Amino acid sequence: MRKADLILVVSDLLGVDKKEALDPKDKELYLSHLASVVGLDAELPDMVRYNVRQAGGEPDVFEGIWLPGFGANPYAGTNGRQCDRHAAALFTKRYQDAVDALRQKRFPDSAKGVPLEYFVYERVIVDECHVPICLASSAKDHVNGISTGGESKFEKAALSSNRSSCAVRELLGVSTPDVSKRPLRWRRAVWGLTGTPLLTSATRITELASMCAAAYTCGGSAHWRTMERASLRDVFLRYHEACTSRLYTSHCVQAAQQYIQLAIQRNKADEFVGVECTPEIVAVEVGAAEAPVVWGKSWAVLEESKLEEAAETAAKARSRQAALQQLVGLLQAEEPGSKLVVFSPSGAAFDAARAALERAGVPAACVLEGDDAHNQATLHRFTQLRMGVATRDPTDPLILLLSFEHAAGLNLQYVCHHVVLYAPLWAQDTVAAVANEQQAIGRVFRYGQTKNVTVHRLLMKRDGTGAMTVDEHLFALNTNENTIKAATNI
Repeated sequence: MRKADLILVVSDLLGVDKKEALDPKDKELYLSHLASVVGLDAELPDMVRYNVRQAGGEPDVFEGIWLPGFGANPYAGTNGRQCDRHAAALFTKRYQDAVDALRQKRFPDSAKGVPLEYFVYERVIVDECHVPICLASSAKDHVNGISTGGESKFEKAALSSNRSSCAVRELLGVSTPDVSKRPLRWRRAVWGLTGTPLLTSATRITELASMCAAAYTCGGSAHWRTMERASLRDVFLRYHEACTSRLYTSHCVQAAQQYIQLAIQRNKADEFVGVECTPEIVAVEVGAAEAPVVWGKSWAVLEESKLEEAAETAAKARSRQAALQQLVGLLQAEEPGSKLVVFSPSGAAFDAARAALERAGVPAACVLEGDDAHNQATLHRFTQLRMGVATRDPTDPLILLLSFEHAAGLNLQYVCHHVVLYAPLWAQDTVAAVANEQQAIGRVFRYGQTKNVTVHRLLMKRDGTGAMTVDEHLFALNTNENTIKAATNI
């Protein structure tokens, strides 16, 4: 390892749950190996999968670069569960103790299995660096630094399943102010790579600064330690303030913009040209059972819980399943043997899409949550080109189904040029939803693609009525040009 020019580290290295490991006896888990090398008396605890500590949550002393306006919400995503806070703090403390003990040891050049945290790297590069930052439930929570406990079903699923995001935060030491104590140390710099930076708030930018620039960022006004010391009267009055002063907000934005101008660069390579990406709307009939929920509402002013319910009802409708099956049949008739990738919201919508594809009569496969061995084999079978093989193996999948949570890090441009968005993605943070949809399209519409790409969007429509369905409302939000720029441009 000392002689290696490049070391690749899987994002959820620290996030594998010992209880959920497929065969713990077959392969030693990384944290168990670290504990063994250090000589700890007990195993390290499992990492909590919720973002319970954002950068700036500890300690009281400001160090490094201070960008004001940071929400400092260390409890986001826990719904106030004290047990989760304790578990997160326990893992961070035990993990840091193990790293400190590891660095007191000395290993000969010939030693094998030396943990990653022992070395000092020239550079650390974080791919999809937007994923582990700002995992709070909504943009409103980011600004106010308040954990409302109001995450949607979709976002709770994302928080609980996205273990790699929390694992990256721990591995990079995002909330550790002393850079020399961070698990991964570097000599020159940390680089973050992303196509959807989501630089939509000062909070997101300060998180990125803490991760990539070794800047410990913290704002004083909403610091949770300050609130602990405040009187009940102070807390009551603070939560009844109409808004933060415009002067304070202006300083926050200016500081964040200065960081963007100094530290963030667009790709200097030529823009991706020569291949077109064409959207196509596939109409889905509004069934009588779904109509009262999914059609005819004032969507812009509807409360979030009812909007979420409408989105989920529309996403799992039988008519949408039938539309997907019809689309698959049409594409196979026009281009026999061509491959297709389908993205769906997680939960009931994903289950409905999976059931529809199983009845479509075309070999299909799914990327499942938590089954790494299955997913690796599935992706290999879907992406292999079978060069020199005269006939295709009839068991190889022509259709790949993924949830939007898996819409990053895959290169599918060499094997297909059709993308299906099974249902519009809804989230409390519209920019985040747009970023996920753009990431999904970008799996196929990217460098290396030689054919024109078609994006098929399945939308519930009820023409001639003058009222929008929930699908049409979300489609308008998710295809808004300004929102797309906020999600993808710097």
